[in-house]
Amino acid sequence: MKRVFRGRCYDTEKAELLGEDDSGLEKLFRKRTGEFFLYKKDVSGTAAIEPVTFDQAQEWGEEFFDIMKFVRVFGEIEKTGEKVPLQLVLDRGIINKMKKMAVEEGISISELVTRVFSEKKDN
Repeated sequence: MKRVFRGRCYDTEKAELLGEDDSGLEKLFRKRTGEFFLYKKDVSGTAAIEPVTFDQAQEWGEEFFDIMKFVRVFGEIEKTGEKVPLQLVLDRGIINKMKKMAVEEGISISELVTRVFSEKKDN
C-alpha cells in the first residue's frame, strides 16, 4: 500500500516491516529515511497508513516487541548520564560555528551539544 501525507511518501512495499500487533491488524514500518509509520487494517478490511514519531513508534514497540527486538529496532535503552562516543559528518561551516560557540562559552563541543538538546527537551 502506498500513500502520500504532507508531501511524504509511505510505501509498505519499500519500507522495512518491523513487526505487527497480536491481531495482525497493525504493522509498524520504517522507511529508508528512518521515518516510522503504522499500517492499520480494520476487521472489514479497510486499510490506512498513519505516520508516527520516533517516540510513538517506541511506545508501540514497548507493547508488541520482546526486549531483544526492541533493542534491535530502537537501540539500547537509554541510561541517563551515560556518555557514549558519536561520530558525525557535518558541514564545515556548522563545525566552525560549534567550535566558536564552545570556545565563547568555555565548554567542549560535547557539552555544547548536550546543553542544546537538554534545553530543547525541557521546552
